[in-house]
Amino acid sequence: ILGYYLNYLYSFPANYEFYHKKTKYIAFSTVLCAILNVVLNFYFIPLYNMMGAAVATILSYLMMFIFHDLVARYIIRGYHYSIGFYLRGLGVTILGIVVTTLLRNLPFARWVLAFLIALLLIYRCCRKKRIF
Repeated sequence: ILGYYLNYLYSFPANYEFYHKKTKYIAFSTVLCAILNVVLNFYFIPLYNMMGAAVATILSYLMMFIFHDLVARYIIRGYHYSIGFYLRGLGVTILGIVVTTLLRNLPFARWVLAFLIALLLIYRCCRKKRIF
């Protein structure tokens, strides 16, 4: 899940690069992170099996996100998303991963938590009279 979320996050600065026609950075980052992923897989898979492959992918996506954010922020300039924007979503995602992992063997607790979150979201939507 974290890998997918980091992949989603990197699309923000990467699309900013596309808009400004600075696609050479996208190609460079993709090749660099693919090489990093292969190297990390070579190291982590013998030690940690599937978990090693997952960690290698997460680290590669994280590196790609950081690279694109730095390019958008400091080379192209004018990038409008703050680090706080990323950290809020990342914090919620990591919290969700931790809670899901801790409640992995407690299906009733997961359902109760999901129900409470749904109630909270419905209340929030009704109070604000909008979805987002």
